[in-house]
Amino acid sequence: MRVAVLGSSGGMGSLLARYFVSKGHRVVGFDPSKRGKPIRGLRLERSNRRAAEGANLVILAPPIDLSLRVAEEVLPSLSRGVTLVEISSVKREILPRLQELTREKGIRLLSVHPLFGPSLRRTAGMKIAVLTTKKFESLRLAKKFFPDARLIPVEPQSHDSEVALVLSLTHLVGIAFAAVVGKQEGIGRFTELASPSSLLQLTVAESILAQDPSLCSYMEVENPSSLEVLQAFEKELGTLEELLSRHDRGGFEEKFRATAKLYSREETAIATQKVYRTFESTLE
Repeated sequence: MRVAVLGSSGGMGSLLARYFVSKGHRVVGFDPSKRGKPIRGLRLERSNRRAAEGANLVILAPPIDLSLRVAEEVLPSLSRGVTLVEISSVKREILPRLQELTREKGIRLLSVHPLFGPSLRRTAGMKIAVLTTKKFESLRLAKKFFPDARLIPVEPQSHDSEVALVLSLTHLVGIAFAAVVGKQEGIGRFTELASPSSLLQLTVAESILAQDPSLCSYMEVENPSSLEVLQAFEKELGTLEELLSRHDRGGFEEKFRATAKLYSREETAIATQKVYRTFESTLE
């Protein structure tokens, strides 16, 4: 199968290019930025259209802001029955337009969202959200192209709100946490005093700061649901602030227990074990 990766030098583009090369496919790519290291087995073309010509599978992996422009550029080069894969993290504007464009051309559209970053080293079992279509045709297509992935079906209308809770909230909390630590004690002193849970939380925050700011800004700012989950989080913080300002230990414990009831004791016990195993691995 001929696979074209448009944006093949970017983080996710290069990961997907390596993935399809490892599966024995003929992989071609194009990226005007020419970022990153050369990928063995990837043949570079001179333009998006040249890369897409004759491909059975075309993957849109440029910066998200450019996805529609690149799609419009290459669609005249695609034959009927070709599958176009879009991987954007916010679907509300991109997906309806791509559905319209591909329907006109007889192109199969597969909308997915890789639930991992380009630093992933083991692609076996990688988790991918698949936006479902009638009769779950999209899941069958995704299984064909990503046979060893863990595929999670997602309704198109709920994708952005679910992603806001799972990813945007994590990013926003992590950025705020990192800012407080950096401005107060400083990273060195915090790490020196850190408990297992606080060290793990700092590690998560630092991993967020290592990501591409433009990708994070798109995911958080362009998704209206991000603001909604942030406001819900602020409301919870406001409740805790009020309890602390009143020096209300009883109220705090009641709030703590009520929140803990949302999770099973087994889940929290397993989580504690995971935190300590991770902490202990840093001591080896």
